[in-house]
Amino acid sequence: MNTNNGNETISWELALQQVNGKNKLAVDMMKMLIDSFPAHESELSTAYKAKDYEALHHAVHKLYGALCYTGTPRLKKIAKELEISFQAKSPKHHIDKLYQQLHVEMKEVKKAYAQMDFKHFHP
Repeated sequence: MNTNNGNETISWELALQQVNGKNKLAVDMMKMLIDSFPAHESELSTAYKAKDYEALHHAVHKLYGALCYTGTPRLKKIAKELEISFQAKSPKHHIDKLYQQLHVEMKEVKKAYAQMDFKHFHP
């Protein structure tokens, strides 16, 4: 994880900022996020497949809340853009595009997390 430029899949600097520099807490928060992905993905997918945009908005909002405690800048940015799109009543094709980006980035976060060596992050 390089500098915190807001375009990373996982930014450890941002993760540490979110928890006041506490390494173990940052590791725990990332693990909790990753562990919560199946439930988030299920809720998002169910709402999306049903074209229930109100439920999808709610699911995105919950995911965004969870992202506020971790260092996942790209995923957080996409979730925020999707939330704003719901609030602005953007066209469905725009929401569909952002939903697809969200889905792809969640996969990228899982992949990046799987490659992290957390032994370096504990004091």
